[in-house]
Amino acid sequence: MDGASSPRVYRRDASARIRGSKGQLTRDSVIYGVGGSATQLVYILFVPVFTRIFRPSDFGVLESLVALNSLLGVAALLGLNSAIFYFLKQTDDPDRRRHLAGTALSVAVTAGVVVALVGVLGSGALSQVLLQQPGYGVALAMACLWVPANVAATLALDFLRLDFRARAYSTIGIARGLIASALGVILAGPAGLGVAGLLAAQAITTIVAAVVALAAARNTWTPALKADAAKSMLAFGLPLATFGVALWVIAFSDRFFVIQFLGTAAAGIYSLAGRGAGVVSLVLFAFEAAWLPFAMDRAQEPGHRQVYARTFLAVGVGLVALATFLSLFAREALFVLATPDYLPAYSYVGMLALAVAVYGMGQVVGVGIQLGQRTRHLIWISGAGASVNVALNLALIPRFGIPGAAAATLGAYVVSTALVFVVAQRAYPVSYPLRSIWVATAVGATAMLIGLALDAQSPPGVWQPTTTAAKGLVWIVAARLLWLVYRRRQRPVGTRGVAW
Repeated sequence: MDGASSPRVYRRDASARIRGSKGQLTRDSVIYGVGGSATQLVYILFVPVFTRIFRPSDFGVLESLVALNSLLGVAALLGLNSAIFYFLKQTDDPDRRRHLAGTALSVAVTAGVVVALVGVLGSGALSQVLLQQPGYGVALAMACLWVPANVAATLALDFLRLDFRARAYSTIGIARGLIASALGVILAGPAGLGVAGLLAAQAITTIVAAVVALAAARNTWTPALKADAAKSMLAFGLPLATFGVALWVIAFSDRFFVIQFLGTAAAGIYSLAGRGAGVVSLVLFAFEAAWLPFAMDRAQEPGHRQVYARTFLAVGVGLVALATFLSLFAREALFVLATPDYLPAYSYVGMLALAVAVYGMGQVVGVGIQLGQRTRHLIWISGAGASVNVALNLALIPRFGIPGAAAATLGAYVVSTALVFVVAQRAYPVSYPLRSIWVATAVGATAMLIGLALDAQSPPGVWQPTTTAAKGLVWIVAARLLWLVYRRRQRPVGTRGVAW
């Protein structure tokens, strides 16, 4: 047997490919994640300012309208932000690629304008229905006017990613986040415009960011509206848009249920807990920005299934570790970041962070649905997850209050991720280390419960260093156990297995 083709040499080469792939994925995640999540990151950094400008009731309204804008943006994009990645990979013709990108932009922005007009015209009535108060009609109108700019900016930044313009992508994203938050503070505070002022700042800054990004990506797109291209991309993207809307229901609809059952002040406290858990989302966003293009590029390489499996393990353990850390020290963070009115939010950070971690694991395995061209299954998967979320919110919030909302989010993510896993494995089987993930999740959840029990012994509104020290010890033990789970030698059981 020739030495170059021996099993030992093949395994060594495969390991080198896996290490190189992991390094590239990490670099891409950092580069594109910083730019893409800059707005959310800067927003979190400004939370200490926002919680001093806004009372919990106003903060609850603000967060709910930001969430509404997210929903309208997902709906207006029509899944075209995902479709362009697939269709532009199918052709090497530069002119066709530019026309495909331009068609996606034209269709999505048009849909965004329609959504914005409908929202603005009905803003007064929607304010009463969604927020239980008609006085936020102007703020709601600003959230709607933000939609077409957000759609354009999203696609423009995607064009830069497709053109591997990492520096431009990150610079525009960071500048957008900084300027929007700083201008929002001025309009909401000194200018006295409140929630409407902050949303107006977001809309203005997003328009400028969209124009700059489109100019920077001018070689990647051209104004176009090709009917055949639009039809093909919509056929691919609409199931993903449906999935996106359902994910919004799971992630954000609880704010509106909390408002209906508990009021806007409770929604403000719960939303701040969501922002704490949002640190996991920021890390996940960074990963997601690089993962799909990376996974698609590696799909034809030897050993790519091992890369997917090891990525799943690293992402799963890493997100659980981060969620555990956030849960353990959420109370201490709120003493610094918020006023005492917001302190109860610490109790819900852990469950919401763990929910995001579960969702992140689904994003890794979900690539099998794309590779197996089974995106049509996302329609019923998304419907099932959203239905579970709505049912749990209706059942749990009236009885348990805010903890019921957090539990509904976690339960819905578990269901939707499980369904994604089943469909993906049937379409494109990969040997994922599920047993290790179960152990890691159990370790993290146990540490979170111990931390909450320790916090419960502290007097309300008082920081106790001894409690913090005890939780530090809990974190050290949990982190060590999670590291051992990650480093444990894995043994493949075949391409159709579910564990190593």
